[in-house]
Amino acid sequence: MNTTAKYIALTLALTGSFLLGNEPAAQAQHQNRDNRNTAVSRRSNRRDVVVRQPVRKEIVVRQPVRNTVVVRQPARTTVVTRPVARSRYSALPAYRSRVSFVPAGARAYPLGGVSYRYHNGLYYRPIGSSFEIVSAPIGFRLNVLPTGYSQIMVGPNPYYYYYGAFYQPLPYNAGYQVIAPPVGARIPELPNGYDQVYIDGIPYYVFDGIYYRAVVDNQGYTWYEVVGNR
Repeated sequence: MNTTAKYIALTLALTGSFLLGNEPAAQAQHQNRDNRNTAVSRRSNRRDVVVRQPVRKEIVVRQPVRNTVVVRQPARTTVVTRPVARSRYSALPAYRSRVSFVPAGARAYPLGGVSYRYHNGLYYRPIGSSFEIVSAPIGFRLNVLPTGYSQIMVGPNPYYYYYGAFYQPLPYNAGYQVIAPPVGARIPELPNGYDQVYIDGIPYYVFDGIYYRAVVDNQGYTWYEVVGNR
């Protein structure tokens, strides 16, 4: 073999060795290139899904304006009809009624410039030619209590009552004097001519400007207690 042929053979051998030695690297580079292309292809095909949150709607609940209703209770509701008194007073004439004559035996008692007539617990005031039955004048004195009176106690003090009039005993047995109804006194019955009123839904009984309230004691008896005046 000549020199030229040896040189060519050596060159071919070195070139083949170089190619065989670099084949794994070339394959790796080729594989990396394929992987990058695949990744690019996948990224190009991937669709990013954007989840949009719905806008929150705030619901404002407006409370209705409160309308304040003011219920005004009437101070007093007076019943027009006047109930009649019970039992012992039912036969007696009503207060503020008028008669032409006073009973026989009535005595005249001047008080405050008025000549009253008195007969067994009833007081008559002259009006023209007739007489009006009125409540007992405060300060009026008499020696004998009317028939059918009731004794009542207000604390330690004794009083006497008959048909709307309250009597207080005078010292030294000097008789009895008409007084204003003491608050807290309880009477068994009301006279004819009282009015029934309601205050805050509670019934009261009014006679001659004095307010009474019905109360029941421990034994079940109904009394009328003096609670005040107008």
